[in-house]
Amino acid sequence: MQEAAVFDKIAYQYDDNRGGEERGNRFAEHILPLLDRDTRVLELGVGTGVVAAAIEKANVNIIGIDASSEMLKRAEKRVSHLVWSDMNKLPFLHEYFGGVYAVWALHLSESVPQMLKEIRRVLKPSGCFLNCSAVNRDLVEVNDTAEKIVWEMHSALAGAELTVDGPHQLEALAPEAGYRFERVVDIKREYEITPNELALHIERRGMSILQQATEAQVRDIINPTIEALRALPDEKLRRHRVHQISVLRAI
Repeated sequence: MQEAAVFDKIAYQYDDNRGGEERGNRFAEHILPLLDRDTRVLELGVGTGVVAAAIEKANVNIIGIDASSEMLKRAEKRVSHLVWSDMNKLPFLHEYFGGVYAVWALHLSESVPQMLKEIRRVLKPSGCFLNCSAVNRDLVEVNDTAEKIVWEMHSALAGAELTVDGPHQLEALAPEAGYRFERVVDIKREYEITPNELALHIERRGMSILQQATEAQVRDIINPTIEALRALPDEKLRRHRVHQISVLRAI
């Protein structure tokens, strides 16, 4: 469980870097209308529990699973039912859940196609799987130098395909995994950030793509990115982001 070791190291600052309860409430607001609230629900990669806590407050019977014990220590203060386990092999019976969702987690699985099949195994017929992928590069307008520097870093670290669990990828995989791809729900957000704040975010490994970087990647890609951002005028830059929830129905 290599991913677990990575998240164990960053658990203490994860909420500060990823928006904490404000982010959890924002995502839950969009996820809740898509769920059947009268059934048992699973969150994959529950992390510190900020999304699951907001879902549970809406009287949904939710279980969160995560491989990181340090993340779960923070989640247990917020969520009633948690399981410490690798999500690639779910420790649940067939057709145990009426709904499953993941926020910024599916791309961390060993294989997205296999993970979709494993999720389908624990889903009841006609149950839904909701996947919120990280920011879709195709929907980002690069309007300033800082944005360009950051996306060049992303491309250098991720290679040709930055997104492995976006709507286009899941729509192609859905039939073989036992789903009908229904639709996409956009979560739009605007905020301001300075180049120095971006540099600090990268320095703290606030993006999942940074968390397993090799020493060579840190030296040759990440550190030069931080230096380039800190060399820019430290003025507020407006950001427009779209996170996308793919809705898949078990068939």
